[in-house]
Amino acid sequence: MLKNKEIIEKIARDAKITQLQAAMALASLFNTVIEEFKKNGNKISFPKLGTFQKVRSNYKMIYNIQSKKKVKSRTKFRIKYTASTVLKKALNPTRD
Repeated sequence: MLKNKEIIEKIARDAKITQLQAAMALASLFNTVIEEFKKNGNKISFPKLGTFQKVRSNYKMIYNIQSKKKVKSRTKFRIKYTASTVLKKALNPTRD
């Protein structure tokens, strides 16, 4: 598993910047994505990586043990990820 520190080192090496600058850039990317989803963004795409989409999950009927009644759970948002075609082809090369 690739760790945050390793990602920062790779970005710094490839972009020829310091690790502090790379860490700040990565943090800025993550914060921008989170802020966009919080505001009104429903979909964020990264061309070679894929698409992240905010979807609402429906409520579910749950059983409350104490009151012995069925209760609706709250609807929640979750993030759905779809890999890009470029990533899929890289992970699943065709056999010749």
